[in-house]
Amino acid sequence: MLSSSGFGPARELGQRFELKQARSLSSALALLKAESPQIVLVADDLPEARALTLLRALVPLWQGPYVLLADAQRDVAEDIIALEAGFDDVWQHTIDPRLALARARVLLRRWTNAADASLGPLHAFGLALDRTRRVLVFQQRELMLSPREADVLAVLLRHTGRVVERSAFAAAGGPVSASAVDVTVARLRQKLAAVGAQHVRVEPVRGRGYCLRMRMLPPVASGGEALRRRG
Repeated sequence: MLSSSGFGPARELGQRFELKQARSLSSALALLKAESPQIVLVADDLPEARALTLLRALVPLWQGPYVLLADAQRDVAEDIIALEAGFDDVWQHTIDPRLALARARVLLRRWTNAADASLGPLHAFGLALDRTRRVLVFQQRELMLSPREADVLAVLLRHTGRVVERSAFAAAGGPVSASAVDVTVARLRQKLAAVGAQHVRVEPVRGRGYCLRMRMLPPVASGGEALRRRG
């Protein structure tokens, strides 16, 4: 959430989502580089820039659902302009928490369905995930994944190098409970090793979730170098 003040239903939303607040554009940009959010809330109350300017600065860094937090006295024409400019929804600061939660779920479903509409393969670190067949591919070796494993890997591949909160897996149709996510990740690690992708690591982030990274392997010495060292 990018806002200099608070947000009415923040406490209720915090029971379903991990809500983090940035009070400036620079802190919001830093947060997006380190995190993999599900929804970004942008309030039109920052003195440094208007909401539309903030949106244009954020979109190149993260493409996902953006919600404008608007004042109750705001003119409807301004909301229309915001939606046409790229915001996915407009919420008033006084929105009923139940309505805010319902709208958040609709946005997540819409974006997840759009991302999976083509069901094209996902690629990262030499890996490929064939989502139609639920097959993991690495260097022409293939291994079938369970539906949960495929869902978890798809989310990680979309956000390589960023922390994915456990709740994000459930929102994408994967495991719901934290323990189910952990079990699925453990099985996924075994299958990554089985296809020879030991350089790919699914790293745990304490109290939050997981991050897909590539482990840098030391360079292999040539035969000549090895002989010179022994000599």
